Amino acid sequence: MKLIKYVFFLALVLLLNACTSCKKKKKEDVQPPTISVISPSVGTSYNMFDTIRIDVQLDDETQLTKIEIILRDLNGISVQPGGSQSLNGTSKRYTTDYILSEYRLKTGNYNLEFSVSDGSNVTVKNVQIHITESPTYLTGYYFVYRNTTSHTLNKLDTNFVNTATINAFGAYGISGVSLYYQQLYLLNPSAQTLTTYKIQDHLVKWSLASIGINNSVCAIDENKIFVSKASANVVSYNQNGTLIRSYISNETFFYVKHIFLCGNYLVVNIEDNSNSASKKTIIYEVATGIVKRVITDNTECTQAFSHASDEIYIVSKTNAGTSIVGNLNMITLNYYQPLNSASPIKSSVLIDTGTLLFSCADGSIKQYTFSSGNLIPLLTGTIADKLYYSPTFNKLYIAGAKTFTSYNKAPFALSLDKQLVALDTIRDFHVVYNK
Repeated sequence: MKLIKYVFFLALVLLLNACTSCKKKKKEDVQPPTISVISPSVGTSYNMFDTIRIDVQLDDETQLTKIEIILRDLNGISVQPGGSQSLNGTSKRYTTDYILSEYRLKTGNYNLEFSVSDGSNVTVKNVQIHITESPTYLTGYYFVYRNTTSHTLNKLDTNFVNTATINAFGAYGISGVSLYYQQLYLLNPSAQTLTTYKIQDHLVKWSLASIGINNSVCAIDENKIFVSKASANVVSYNQNGTLIRSYISNETFFYVKHIFLCGNYLVVNIEDNSNSASKKTIIYEVATGIVKRVITDNTECTQAFSHASDEIYIVSKTNAGTSIVGNLNMITLNYYQPLNSASPIKSSVLIDTGTLLFSCADGSIKQYTFSSGNLIPLLTGTIADKLYYSPTFNKLYIAGAKTFTSYNKAPFALSLDKQLVALDTIRDFHVVYNK
């Protein structure tokens, strides 16, 4: 009798397990949701800050759980924050407004991606649209004024009216702006601090204290900032102050005098602490920190520019006081110097991939074309301690002593645009755009 009961119980358990297994198989969802995009249509064009009306029909045989909308470039990279919404039911006509808010986007084609889930399966559908970028416009200027040993940093509007002042500080190291992130960087070498301000309200976003050396310099691009450290080493941070990478030279008896970011490469000029005639220029690969080339000609690399993906223009000053313009090919590592200037070059800017403008100590501004070797004087009798060129508006900005001037750039000439005569000596300046 007990054996019969046991057999009956075992059969019951097996039957229940089989039923449970059948139920599980019945509940398994292998059918993905479907998406039918009613709006926007493929190829629709929008301007930045437009509102895109989203209208999609969503269906699933079991249960809709979530929809997510993301704007991506054609490489699949998200280019502005997306949004998601929980769903219920098996059929949904979903509508919403999607605002194009990423003002830094360039004109081009993008994919509006719709991702719908039923909890087990996800369906993704892309609709390609065209976006026209927002216009670029001038928002003002930053000026670093020097009065004896004290400095102030002032923000001026487009009419040269002062709108903000960063408190006076002592020694001035260097400053820079990231237009992409709308940030101002100010390096104070005596206090050994790097402070980052938001351009919109000039509140401190982040700062680095105790950099470690009192002669630190930095270089800024749109996404990173490079700061020199002891032993002629350099470190990079992202726009939020997070350490990214170190560039190690371990030249114990040297310090970094200049840093320049040139596309894929970081150009670092170093000088002997006890012998100013002893100099080197080290070229690192930005992505890896690997040293690609060391130039040991004892010249001071005062500026460097990215001519092409693997070519660098180098402006350097000799110990004799003359200046040299050179071209370094990073594939062949061939370095030649096609131009020598008896008058020291004080500042230079790259107009296009083959044209350089530079100001000399003799008061002249010249244009040099690499392909032809042509050297053309554009201005004479002009004090120009710093040049800046805006490719967007084709303007050249010049600062010297207490004068700041902008010029319209023609192929072989400059015409006066506007001028500011400042109350104090202009030590440095930055032209600020909205993006």
